[in-house]
Amino acid sequence: MNILLSFVGKQDPISEKTNKEGAVLTLCKHLQPDLVYLFPTAEGPGVRDATESNAYATKELLPEVSPRSTCYVRSLYLKDPTDFSELMPSVKEEVRKILAGLEEEKKNGQDVQIHLNCSSGTPQMQTCWYVLANSGYIPGVRLWQVKNPDLSSPEERIREIQLNFLEEENSLSRIRRCLPEFLFGVMVNECRRLQEISVFSSRRLAAELVADIFEAYRKWDLLKYREAYEKLASIERRWRATRDAGTIAESLRKQVDYLKRLEPEKDKETPHNLVDIYFNAQRCFARRAYADVLARFWRIFEGVVYYRLREKWGIEPRNLSESSSAQNREAVATLNKTLNKSRDMLDRATGIKALKEVLKDKEFIQILELEVNAQRSNSVQKMKLAKLLDELTEKRHASVVAHGMKPVSEEDAVNGLAAAKTLLSNLLPDGDALLASYPLQRAQIEQLIDYLAKS
Repeated sequence: MNILLSFVGKQDPISEKTNKEGAVLTLCKHLQPDLVYLFPTAEGPGVRDATESNAYATKELLPEVSPRSTCYVRSLYLKDPTDFSELMPSVKEEVRKILAGLEEEKKNGQDVQIHLNCSSGTPQMQTCWYVLANSGYIPGVRLWQVKNPDLSSPEERIREIQLNFLEEENSLSRIRRCLPEFLFGVMVNECRRLQEISVFSSRRLAAELVADIFEAYRKWDLLKYREAYEKLASIERRWRATRDAGTIAESLRKQVDYLKRLEPEKDKETPHNLVDIYFNAQRCFARRAYADVLARFWRIFEGVVYYRLREKWGIEPRNLSESSSAQNREAVATLNKTLNKSRDMLDRATGIKALKEVLKDKEFIQILELEVNAQRSNSVQKMKLAKLLDELTEKRHASVVAHGMKPVSEEDAVNGLAAAKTLLSNLLPDGDALLASYPLQRAQIEQLIDYLAKS
């Protein structure tokens, strides 16, 4: 059983502009449906562009082009057929009734195929069909477009609209909506779906490749550096000689080089590791995971202190016996003993005390005196970095990140990012350059999405 659902436009049943059959009659001639449901705008006081009379005129002429069709007119009581918010509920309710009536036919083994005329009616009416079809509200539906007879030959006038085109655009739109929060897992799933449904062979290949890249980014985001490196390096080798890869190939090369520098098997901080944790914290912030931001701030704070002790003063904070400077090791061990702490390692607080009071690290002390912008509700307050670090330390200890149960606010996360960036910029060699050249930022991901959209 073939069923046609159609709105009724001003050019139905016969167009005044071309003096030829409108979209409804043309489509009925082509499909020869068993049932036709027409949805005109009912006439009434204050109603704009009523088409009820057009619907009944169409019903009267229908037997001439499709003799076996039974036609029903379901008038829509609308004040404005261009108001989507008024239109959609009415259409959906009428379609629900029709679908419910067809259930008995399906139970009796009758095959039911529903067709939609996407040419008659206002643009908002046509959009209703796209929404209902693409959402799955009307299962197994087929969509049709009828072209202007003056602009096309008779055999070219009717064209079926493939839903895959719509779903492809929806998938691309969902991928773009995932970008601000860096939801790599969802982006992988949407790419895999594109790979399955795309009507373009080039897009299927591009979707497979981009899905693999997003999967590598997902592992990177989870700090699974080795897995991310192995996957991305394999992809980069495949793209290296691709002519149309362009700037994407160069971005992948930089990302692979960066991942190679990260050291997941070791517990010693490196500038690249610390900078990566900072951008990981930014991605957490985008997802509103403020506790994760504060946790990563703490790791950066501790890591910068440990890195400076090791690289500038020859002190191995996690195992003092491995320190390269015997003199500094003994001085710090004496401090540990004075504070009744383990002689074998330094915690973050003792490390800071060692830098300030034992090693007299002038550069470190000066940087703690730098003024930074601290978020305060809807305003910004200037305060010394040392004071902000103390504040964030207290926030961390009282929160679920450490020993307490307090939540982490957006303000705390903002300040944690500001403090972390100041530490990295001033206490790492080439800190500003490392921050500026970090290869997994929004711009590189947008390149991939644009490549996919154009494929």
